[in-house]
Amino acid sequence: MVERLLSIRAYARRRNVSHEAVRKTIESDRLSESIHKPRGARWPVIDPNQADKEWTANTHPGQSRAASAAPSDEYRKSLVLERVVKTQLAQMSLEERQGKLLEVDEVRKTLFEIIRTMRNQCLELPDRLADELANERNAGRVRAIMMREITEVLRKLASRFEAAGMAAAAVGVAGQSDG
Repeated sequence: MVERLLSIRAYARRRNVSHEAVRKTIESDRLSESIHKPRGARWPVIDPNQADKEWTANTHPGQSRAASAAPSDEYRKSLVLERVVKTQLAQMSLEERQGKLLEVDEVRKTLFEIIRTMRNQCLELPDRLADELANERNAGRVRAIMMREITEVLRKLASRFEAAGMAAAAVGVAGQSDG
């Protein structure tokens, strides 16, 4: 039984290749017996069964992209993952240039210095206030002096956070002194 003859483009669709690939295969004489040029026809037609046999026999496996034309699911997943990672890296790079990302080691070092300073200032309060509070008999006045000094320590802490670019943390610390 003779199958219907196909145009170059129709045969290309059948093989899942471009019509240029079919044309080049014809020009390189890898398809010859399956090619027919009817009288008066402008373009050749192809016997698809014969052409499939010739294509297989005359094409080197590495030369054909038809087998690899449809990528596997794993390959597609790896492409998607690669795009996601590239997007994330680009986003991180942008945020770093915008100053939204900080080096972890630098943040740890800065926080350590700020907290150490706060601790030292808090530990200095008793020595600094002892004489002043010892002479004070009014509990309300003692409370006011202590609040003034603690608020000052917290204000200095907040300004250190702001100077380090940690304004949100500074607002939280400064907000604690208002209570």
